[in-house]
Amino acid sequence: CTDKTGTLTNNKMEIKKIFFDGKIVKDIKKINSKTFESFRNSALLCNEAKDTEKGFVGDAEDIALIDFFNKKGVDIIKLREECPTIKLEPFSSEKKFARSTNKINNKVVKYTKGAPEVVLKQCKKIIKNGKIRSLTYKDRTSVLKMIEQFSKNSLRNIAFSYNDIFIGVIGMYDSPRQGIKSL
Repeated sequence: CTDKTGTLTNNKMEIKKIFFDGKIVKDIKKINSKTFESFRNSALLCNEAKDTEKGFVGDAEDIALIDFFNKKGVDIIKLREECPTIKLEPFSSEKKFARSTNKINNKVVKYTKGAPEVVLKQCKKIIKNGKIRSLTYKDRTSVLKMIEQFSKNSLRNIAFSYNDIFIGVIGMYDSPRQGIKSL
């Protein structure tokens, strides 16, 4: 098995599936506003893409998150100004997550994005329909089943959390380049 991002694929990631509140979300507008805000902040503040004269430059996943929220009317530049970064721990393949510590309304919040099994292990709580509660065995099992389902559909999975609160998982897809034979 070979992963040739950018060689066999277009290197243009796109969010295909969103899993929040214990279910696949078909319409992002129907997500509770607190859950949406947490997802947005985790995805955009814990994001290593750099703003340049030619637009954002960085990892395909980070760019896809910026594009996704830009289409929803979110201004990442304004968000970064309103929620300044105190510390950014870049993604590494050893730890399998990135973390951003930000100041929001005079509070310090840590946002994490990365491999779902790693992010999930770091969490003690979950946000569901805007309410925070303990993360149960049933919740963990549900998330792990969804990750497996997303993976079977050729999706790259990324989980999001803030502090020790699990937000959800997205599945991204990088389509094959034109002319690459289907298997």
